[in-house]
Amino acid sequence: MRRIGGSYVLEEQIGGGATGTVWRAIDDTTGERVAIKLLRDELASDPKIVMRFVQERAILTSLSHPNIVRVRDLLTIGSSLGLVMDLVSGGSLRDRLRERRTLPPSEAAAILTGVAAALAEAHRQGIVHRDLKPDNVLLGEAEGTDPKVRLTDFGVARIIDSPGLTTTGALVGTPNYLAPEVIDGGEPTPATDVYAFGVLLYELLVGRPPYAGGPSAAVLGRHLEHVPRRYDGIADAMWQVIEACTGKAPDRRPTAADLVDRMGALVVATAGLPALTPLPAEAPAVSSRPPGPRHARRSTGTARRAAPAALIAACLAVAGGVLVFQWGGDRAQVAHRMAARPESAHASVATPTPTATAAAARRPAALAQAADRNHRPEATSGGYGPQLCARFAWSFGQPAMAQPCHAIGPAVRLSGKVRALAGARIDVTLKLVDAVTGRTVAGPFRCRALTFTERTRERTCGGFEANPARGRRYTVVLTWQVPDQTRVPPGTARGGPFGW
Repeated sequence: MRRIGGSYVLEEQIGGGATGTVWRAIDDTTGERVAIKLLRDELASDPKIVMRFVQERAILTSLSHPNIVRVRDLLTIGSSLGLVMDLVSGGSLRDRLRERRTLPPSEAAAILTGVAAALAEAHRQGIVHRDLKPDNVLLGEAEGTDPKVRLTDFGVARIIDSPGLTTTGALVGTPNYLAPEVIDGGEPTPATDVYAFGVLLYELLVGRPPYAGGPSAAVLGRHLEHVPRRYDGIADAMWQVIEACTGKAPDRRPTAADLVDRMGALVVATAGLPALTPLPAEAPAVSSRPPGPRHARRSTGTARRAAPAALIAACLAVAGGVLVFQWGGDRAQVAHRMAARPESAHASVATPTPTATAAAARRPAALAQAADRNHRPEATSGGYGPQLCARFAWSFGQPAMAQPCHAIGPAVRLSGKVRALAGARIDVTLKLVDAVTGRTVAGPFRCRALTFTERTRERTCGGFEANPARGRRYTVVLTWQVPDQTRVPPGTARGGPFGW
């Protein structure tokens, strides 16, 4: 057993994914058992992944609903992060499918009633989950006649109409459940989650998602070009929900709030119906009939329709569990992060970069070099000594990392570096503080609305000159804030104390 965060003791690992591991733990102060999700150490130095992980906490703490996993605490463990969450006994919906392969229609409807209620609350608050799948549906002990269902892992969710944390042009999710409009370049919306809901319902009834099988590129292509195939035994009312949710036109899908009522009614209407025999592996789960006019996508060009075949044909590399494909036409890469099982894998579609593969290979070394540069003195001018900088630090919930710096000469020169994701806009404030008393002796000095792009991920604020009293020790304090965003807390980074 391992103690972390002062009062938590890890007991055993109960899950894991591309960004973190989940542990059963006990809170020493209360004796209560909890779940703790830890960010993988090797990812903690990547600002984009850190921000995506941190966003999970910011989103979940804004959500309060019986069908959504509650975040209790946030921990720092060395250079990594941990989320303390409710422990939901009973495993995941994926575990239940592995054990039983298919579920009786009434049981499937009862579980998905809870999932629909969770999505409806998230959508009401302007949040899209973006990665609905059996792995992210947790099942607790039954309450009455209904299972206790909790939706978890909002780590790749995006707050609607706010700057995202993913790369511009990026598509994040799990291939089997991705909506065609997102694959086709559109923004994720609540209808994106509803599409995944329909795929999930199909999977619970027949034992596998309709578009599963083969390379990720082939799966994505089926979402664009095919529709689920109906098999004997699927009740009419169930099939109507599947058809409505998996339609290619997002604006014709029902809302999650609509689905709460429809699935609740199906619990009663399908009571007593047995689970279907799992669909054989060789049986097609999609119709060869191409989407009709009501399923038409926004883009109908030949290059777009041919994209999946071109994508399969131009596989570029397989390294470190990541498959990188060339997308013929206008989308250049599909990176498929493989987990232990295909259904847990994530796909990421990014904007083309000619040196993407080489850059990925150099990434670990580049990160190490960047860490070294964080501590190397930088030359200054005007009679000042070298610029001395603290480590880059982040603050929970912030899309930025900051590094306070100072240089000594005729005065004390203050500056700060900020790294942020493309699209972020950050206000920066610098102060010189007495290291003993904590009193501000110079400043605040401000840089407002620093803007970050794909090409400019790092900006500098300063330097500002200060003439504090001699014979004291001081430190530079850098704070940053996203203007006009009440959801995003301010961040703070402190430099080490120095004499003047």
